[in-house]
Amino acid sequence: MKIEDQIGWMNICLTDPSKSYVVGGSEEANEELRKKYLGDSYKIPAGAKAFDELEVKGISRIEVTSENYNDIMKVKGMPVSCFCGEYGRKALKEIESMVRSYYSGELSAGDVQQKIKNICMDMRVEMVQQRYTNGYNAKDNRQVLEDIYGWLQKSNVNATYAANEREGAQTAAAYGGAKEDNWMYYNSDYYYKEEEMKNNIRQAIQEMAKEWETDAVDFEKTEKNPIYALAGGMEYNKVWQHHAFQGRVISLTDIGAVPPKGVTFFYQEKKVPGWDDKDRLEYQKGYVQVSYNHKKWSADVPYNLYGDTVAGFYHMRDFMEQYFKGGMEEECKDFLSKFDIFSEIWASTKGDSMWENCV
Repeated sequence: MKIEDQIGWMNICLTDPSKSYVVGGSEEANEELRKKYLGDSYKIPAGAKAFDELEVKGISRIEVTSENYNDIMKVKGMPVSCFCGEYGRKALKEIESMVRSYYSGELSAGDVQQKIKNICMDMRVEMVQQRYTNGYNAKDNRQVLEDIYGWLQKSNVNATYAANEREGAQTAAAYGGAKEDNWMYYNSDYYYKEEEMKNNIRQAIQEMAKEWETDAVDFEKTEKNPIYALAGGMEYNKVWQHHAFQGRVISLTDIGAVPPKGVTFFYQEKKVPGWDDKDRLEYQKGYVQVSYNHKKWSADVPYNLYGDTVAGFYHMRDFMEQYFKGGMEEECKDFLSKFDIFSEIWASTKGDSMWENCV
């Protein structure tokens, strides 16, 4: 194979910039290259070396990163992560922006899949140009796909949780206030949106693996990488539980629970801001609100933390049986039964053992 056909090689047309491209780069990146570097003010880098011209007039092969032609194909080996360095940070911002645009409705699933493929192609080019790989090593190419999948899915699950929290804050503002950490909200629609986006991501990565003729990416194994384990990891329920731990007023007792579509659940430990010694029970009340299938249930949560008996904890199944009137479908009731609600004071007496299902 000729060196000018190698992945990462920059072919520059001096007379017609629209013909310039980087071998293996995405069309999006190549278009950016033409606009940014090959305009009227473009100058060939001082250290560049021109090789024999192509048959098409005006195209020169320029090696822009190596002072020694014989050194051009030497590789250093892949880094721990493709996202190390300035380019990696730029790519991560691109991923986060893409995910936000998808959830805001600016990008379709098809748009996202194409952008993912572009990110993969351009990351491989970067690895080649930095001499980490030659672009044809199957193991190296699989690492590119694994690293990109990991950060894509991490950004995906964080974005869905953030959307869930913004929605919950609107309800919290109407009761004890959204600024406190004593409330949590769960909208199962975001669970399914995260799953849908994850499937789109996986499909794009699988198609790239097939195109590059690498082994299929082991998605489950990649998700277990400690790099992505912080702040709840890569699963929606685990990320939700991680944030619940911060407030210490609610817990999902079964992380693997699959919710019915369309259920929302809001809990606030303290419904009434402030305090009044003359009406302690009123100022200790919490609040629960549930909606499902166009129906809504709500009730105050009675706490008596300063009485003879400390009442600071409820299993949601027991709470619903006592304070919700009938009419709730079993699938909704079964899912909500996997939550415990309590006061922060009660939780402080139990230590961290009650949060073992956070990981």
